Amino acid sequence: MKPPTVTGRIAGLTAIAGLALALAACSGDQGAIDDTGADSGDTGTETRLDPAAAVDASVATLEETSYSLTMTVGDLIDGTFSVDPATGDYHAQTTTDAATFGVEGVGDITTEVVGIGTDMWIKTSGALATQLGTEGKWIHTTTDGAASDIVGMDMKRLTEELLASFENIEATGDNTYTATIDPAKMSDLGGDAPVEAVIVLDDSGRLQSVTADIPDPLAEDGSTLPVAIEVTGYDVAVDAQEPPADQVVELTELMP
Repeated sequence: MKPPTVTGRIAGLTAIAGLALALAACSGDQGAIDDTGADSGDTGTETRLDPAAAVDASVATLEETSYSLTMTVGDLIDGTFSVDPATGDYHAQTTTDAATFGVEGVGDITTEVVGIGTDMWIKTSGALATQLGTEGKWIHTTTDGAASDIVGMDMKRLTEELLASFENIEATGDNTYTATIDPAKMSDLGGDAPVEAVIVLDDSGRLQSVTADIPDPLAEDGSTLPVAIEVTGYDVAVDAQEPPADQVVELTELMP
């Protein structure tokens, strides 16, 4: 099989990060889930949510209040993310070991992203910024602009595919659930075997963590990458500020 191009490697890398963030907001395919958590014979006063409803309720919290999380993908990607669903503002920062993905001469890529409405500003550091000629600069684009074409994926599509790929949600312990992902239903996930995600809620029913071993989209030997997401706070202040105009270049100016 022909090895991935540099563009393909970066696209796969971005797909991994996108999947990890999308996993943090997963509720599963409600139509495909049996009610395995509710006991119809329970006549007690305690109200129990079935597994799908419990996870769905935790997702509703993410849609109602600001939150921050950390995300790691093995030793390759380490990132933080905060978002305010009321305004849509978000701030993310990731560090990626590009050499591990076979992208030579780039080194670690530190990327900071600020989103306000449909506007998005991206700032990279290290050899990649030097190659692009954007050292100390923010690259401006929009969420529906050329950025998704450059990295070869669309976050909205990726999220929708992920949500549609869940086949069941089951309770495995106190506040702990598993969901099965069918990789065949996700064009950016790759692999053939089903992927199991473990979802943990806190005692208030809010999302606490998500872990999964996902197929490495750049490997040909079936190896996987561990993804770990932890929500580090709710009702947080999101630091999303538009960069000064003299520090901004348009993405279209960098395209041939």
